Amino acid sequence: MAGFLYPDAPWAAFGFVLFTLILGGGGAYASGRAVALTWRPAWQVVVSALLLALAARFLHFALLDEYLTSLHYYAVAAVILTALAFAGFRVTRAAQMKAKYPWLFGAAKA
Repeated sequence: MAGFLYPDAPWAAFGFVLFTLILGGGGAYASGRAVALTWRPAWQVVVSALLLALAARFLHFALLDEYLTSLHYYAVAAVILTALAFAGFRVTRAAQMKAKYPWLFGAAKA
Protein backbone atom coordinates (compact mmCIF):
# COMPACT_ATOMS: atom_id res chain seq x y z
CA MET A 1 0.00 0.00 0.00
CA ALA A 2 3.02 2.25 0.27
CA GLY A 3 2.87 4.61 -2.65
CA PHE A 4 -0.92 4.67 -2.77
CA LEU A 5 -1.80 5.68 0.79
CA TYR A 6 1.49 7.39 1.63
CA PRO A 7 4.75 8.10 -0.20
CA ASP A 8 7.78 5.83 -0.17
CA ALA A 9 9.65 7.75 2.52
CA PRO A 10 11.22 6.48 5.75
CA TRP A 11 8.67 7.96 8.15
CA ALA A 12 5.67 8.09 5.81
CA ALA A 13 3.82 5.08 7.25
CA PHE A 14 4.24 6.39 10.79
CA GLY A 15 3.04 9.83 9.69
CA PHE A 16 0.06 8.39 7.87
CA VAL A 17 -1.06 6.43 10.92
CA LEU A 18 -0.39 9.25 13.39
CA PHE A 19 -1.48 12.36 11.49
CA THR A 20 -4.15 11.03 9.16
CA LEU A 21 -5.72 8.12 11.02
CA ILE A 22 -5.29 8.97 14.71
CA LEU A 23 -5.25 12.77 14.89
CA GLY A 24 -7.22 13.50 11.74
CA GLY A 25 -9.61 10.58 12.21
CA GLY A 26 -10.36 11.55 15.79
CA GLY A 27 -10.93 15.14 14.75
CA ALA A 28 -13.12 14.05 11.83
CA TYR A 29 -15.26 11.82 14.03
CA ALA A 30 -15.62 14.63 16.57
CA SER A 31 -16.51 17.19 13.91
CA GLY A 32 -19.13 14.87 12.42
CA ARG A 33 -20.53 14.40 15.90
CA ALA A 34 -20.57 18.16 16.48
CA VAL A 35 -22.43 18.77 13.23
CA ALA A 36 -25.05 16.19 14.22
CA LEU A 37 -25.41 17.51 17.78
CA THR A 38 -26.21 21.00 16.48
CA TRP A 39 -28.74 19.59 13.97
CA ARG A 40 -26.87 21.02 11.00
CA PRO A 41 -27.14 19.53 7.49
CA ALA A 42 -24.91 16.66 6.43
CA TRP A 43 -23.08 18.64 3.73
CA GLN A 44 -21.25 20.52 6.49
CA VAL A 45 -19.56 17.25 7.43
CA VAL A 46 -17.86 17.23 4.03
CA VAL A 47 -16.61 20.79 4.45
CA SER A 48 -15.14 20.09 7.87
CA ALA A 49 -13.51 16.86 6.66
CA LEU A 50 -11.90 18.63 3.70
CA LEU A 51 -10.47 21.27 6.02
CA LEU A 52 -9.15 18.57 8.35
CA ALA A 53 -7.52 16.86 5.38
CA LEU A 54 -5.72 20.13 4.62
CA ALA A 55 -4.51 20.28 8.21
CA ALA A 56 -3.32 16.67 8.08
CA ARG A 57 -1.43 17.32 4.84
CA PHE A 58 0.17 20.38 6.42
CA LEU A 59 1.40 18.26 9.33
CA HIS A 60 2.88 15.79 6.85
CA PHE A 61 4.60 18.69 5.08
CA ALA A 62 5.85 20.49 8.18
CA LEU A 63 7.00 17.54 10.25
CA LEU A 64 7.88 14.81 7.74
CA ASP A 65 9.09 16.90 4.78
CA GLU A 66 6.49 15.54 2.37
CA TYR A 67 4.96 17.46 -0.52
CA LEU A 68 2.30 19.95 0.54
CA THR A 69 0.66 20.26 -2.86
CA SER A 70 0.26 16.56 -3.61
CA LEU A 71 -3.31 16.27 -4.86
CA HIS A 72 -3.20 12.46 -4.72
CA TYR A 73 -2.34 12.23 -1.01
CA TYR A 74 -4.76 15.03 -0.18
CA ALA A 75 -7.53 13.07 -1.90
CA VAL A 76 -6.61 9.92 0.05
CA ALA A 77 -6.72 11.83 3.34
CA ALA A 78 -9.96 13.58 2.34
CA VAL A 79 -11.74 10.31 1.52
CA ILE A 80 -10.65 8.64 4.76
CA LEU A 81 -11.51 11.64 6.93
CA THR A 82 -14.86 12.19 5.21
CA ALA A 83 -15.80 8.56 5.86
CA LEU A 84 -14.87 8.87 9.54
CA ALA A 85 -16.71 12.18 9.86
CA PHE A 86 -19.85 10.67 8.33
CA ALA A 87 -19.54 7.73 10.73
CA GLY A 88 -19.56 10.13 13.68
CA PHE A 89 -22.45 12.04 12.14
CA ARG A 90 -24.59 8.95 11.52
CA VAL A 91 -23.97 7.37 14.92
CA THR A 92 -24.84 10.60 16.72
CA ARG A 93 -27.86 11.37 14.51
CA ALA A 94 -29.23 7.86 15.02
CA ALA A 95 -28.98 8.26 18.79
CA GLN A 96 -30.67 11.66 18.56
CA MET A 97 -33.52 10.31 16.48
CA LYS A 98 -34.02 7.38 18.84
CA ALA A 99 -34.11 9.71 21.85
CA LYS A 100 -36.41 12.23 20.17
CA TYR A 101 -38.80 9.75 18.55
CA PRO A 102 -38.80 6.61 20.73
CA TRP A 103 -42.14 5.37 19.37
CA LEU A 104 -40.70 5.18 15.84
CA PHE A 105 -37.30 3.69 16.62
CA GLY A 106 -38.00 1.43 19.59
CA ALA A 107 -37.38 -2.29 19.73
CA ALA A 108 -39.79 -4.41 17.71
CA LYS A 109 -42.17 -6.60 19.72
CA ALA A 110 -42.48 -10.17 18.60
